[in-house]
Amino acid sequence: MTPHFDSDETTAWFTDRLKGADCYLEFGSGGSTYLAAQLGVRFATVESDRKFLDAVRAQIEGHDLLRPSQIFHHADIGPTGRWGRPLGRVDSERMQQFRRYSDAPTGFDCVPDLVLIDGRFRVACALKAMSRYPAATVIVDDFLGRPHYEILRNHADIRMVGRMAVMESWDPRGCHETLRLTETLPA
Repeated sequence: MTPHFDSDETTAWFTDRLKGADCYLEFGSGGSTYLAAQLGVRFATVESDRKFLDAVRAQIEGHDLLRPSQIFHHADIGPTGRWGRPLGRVDSERMQQFRRYSDAPTGFDCVPDLVLIDGRFRVACALKAMSRYPAATVIVDDFLGRPHYEILRNHADIRMVGRMAVMESWDPRGCHETLRLTETLPA
């Protein structure tokens, strides 16, 4: 199981960053989760698809990489389809579930210095990470070609690594209003 980034160069860049991380938070599980386990990095992973999250955890456990410092959090947003995309009717209860997705899981007792956003609600995840973890590097995967992610440029200096937006400095002022407008958008 390996990360699915746009190129070998991007994967190598991310691997180097992960090797240097003390505490890692990710939204969207998969190969990056497995890589963090291989490298022995403390992590929390947030995933909207329970079956997929369980499969990732089973891979890690099957290779004897499961550790108490790893948190596997299912962010229940109701029924999901491929890639954890929400399915079905959206009512006020589901809107609350959508808002909670971008929160860090409870019980995560370290402050992330690296945050990868490769799941649902990417803009909200980035804004909350920038607000809560001012010393972290925040990465949004598949940023290119997604015009609705461009709003993050209003709050952060962004450099690109492949299709990833890398944010290492930002101004948290105004994030709250943008968050209010975006935290229920599943893209």
